[in-house]
Amino acid sequence: MPRHASRAFLVRAVAYGLQAEVHGGLDAETLRLLQKARQANGKPPRPPKRRLSKGLKLFREWHGETHEVLVLDTGFALRGETYTSLTAVARAITGTNWNGWTFFGLKRCTKAASADG
Repeated sequence: MPRHASRAFLVRAVAYGLQAEVHGGLDAETLRLLQKARQANGKPPRPPKRRLSKGLKLFREWHGETHEVLVLDTGFALRGETYTSLTAVARAITGTNWNGWTFFGLKRCTKAASADG
């Protein structure tokens, strides 16, 4: 529950929870219709989370020096140090805040791009 929820919202949420316990939750057809309506509300569903394969090497030239980053199970390795995110790696290389995916030139795959193969 959000901390800023109004009393009226909380009362309705508790009432729905009790009703769902007694009579069961929403049936499959209603859930499908709600999902369809959510997709039709003008906002596209969130894209799947981006993943990089373990063992992949990323290269980035910065101020004349080439930096090699290895993708690990638990993060990223740069010059013997392990970082939890590409943003942390980009910060270590540049000394300033960068979006790691942008710094390494990685972008989400769009439907058009993936259809081209």
